[in-house]
Amino acid sequence: MITLAYVAIDKFNGLHKGDAQRLTHINFASAVVKDGKASIEHWTNCKGVLAFLKTRGNIKVSFTVGGLGAGGFSQAVATAESREVFAQSLVDIMNDFEFDGIDLDWEYPDDKIKYTALVSLLREKMGSKKLLTMAAGALASCVKGLEIDKLSQLMDFFNIMTYDMMNPSIVSHHTSLYESFLSPSMYGDEAVQLYQIAGIPKEKLVIGAAFYARIYKNVDGINLPSNGDPSDYLSGGYAGTLDFIEKAGGFSYDEKAEAPYVYNVQTREFITFDNPRSIKAKVDYVQSRGLGGIMFWEYLSDDEDSTLLKAIQEQKEYLAAMNTFVTDTPVFLCSSNNHTETVLMEATLKSNHVPVMINRRNAGDALMVYMAMSSTQADLYVPSKLYEKAKMLLSAEVDRVEDTEPDEDFLEYAEQTNLTRRSNAIAFVFLLYVLPIIVAVAFVLWSIARGDFWLWLFW
Repeated sequence: MITLAYVAIDKFNGLHKGDAQRLTHINFASAVVKDGKASIEHWTNCKGVLAFLKTRGNIKVSFTVGGLGAGGFSQAVATAESREVFAQSLVDIMNDFEFDGIDLDWEYPDDKIKYTALVSLLREKMGSKKLLTMAAGALASCVKGLEIDKLSQLMDFFNIMTYDMMNPSIVSHHTSLYESFLSPSMYGDEAVQLYQIAGIPKEKLVIGAAFYARIYKNVDGINLPSNGDPSDYLSGGYAGTLDFIEKAGGFSYDEKAEAPYVYNVQTREFITFDNPRSIKAKVDYVQSRGLGGIMFWEYLSDDEDSTLLKAIQEQKEYLAAMNTFVTDTPVFLCSSNNHTETVLMEATLKSNHVPVMINRRNAGDALMVYMAMSSTQADLYVPSKLYEKAKMLLSAEVDRVEDTEPDEDFLEYAEQTNLTRRSNAIAFVFLLYVLPIIVAVAFVLWSIARGDFWLWLFW
């Protein structure tokens, strides 16, 4: 699962302790478009970025061009000649700094055909080994403004900006996951569905989290008019959010939307933000739907303890533990009948990650787990409610997935074992319940036949 941080390049002074292991991708923001070319003249931290890139380890590092309110794109893509100049300037920056890719943040393309032409040209110049991504708007109009069918083949993934989705005229959430009374028209799940319906594979969709809060001032309560004052950014990042919460005496949580909020009656201020709980809900959403991952704006807005980034990693680890059988012996999953899909999983311990081989066949919803222990094989019944958890393994992040045929010897063993277990179960029920009833009825009938009323009553 992708964990991507957008980082304000001029404020960057290295990662907090442990964060290099929590991140898979970084997008440094941002280059601008100047005179038809990508420009980084305003970057004052080039030496720091270059030093970090030399020690980035496994993190994929790209740079972003554009951003909210950034101009110059329309002129840069206007003609084939201008696109050539613009694309080459982007590739030159990528090569000079040895970035792993380019992230396009044009908010928002006004000519989808020319935008696609730019992306196609970039992919040609960059090759297939470099990352080409884009920041994608969460509204239906943003989706309609793109040639999704073509872009989905050119882009590595799409970073959906599922934040800043508040209604400027109504006090509402800005980064909610689901619909609620505080997010009736814009929310993350809707944005994901828009892109999926448009044709982007789910594994190329990355949803966004907000490491900052939005604030409505001079408002009379939640879901009420904003009195003409548009929402603004709350200063201080997540630390500033925590300070606001403390002064307000706590926060509320919209369980339907999976989004926290605070309304301070005394100051008549409302803030909307992400916290560890809502971020973990987003990680759950990504995992359960098989999406590409989660990204956030902006890394330096987290507190010194990396509270929000840690929440992402903690939930990823929790889900991995819940959905993966970690063992130093092979584990097999199969079922006892032939009505629904089954998963046969063979796992072996490999440091802290489990490579998984998955086979599918028609089978039932009652799962059996077989563990190989030395030369013997023990079995353990798993309730059918765990079946869906087993199916989730299919969308879990694994080292390899192979569409191979099930092992016939094992399937024969499993079938025989299932027959034996069913036979044993029937015998157990018969001996424990049926046989005593038969004996009792027979004894009563025998007593009545003998006319021995007291013997029958004693029984």
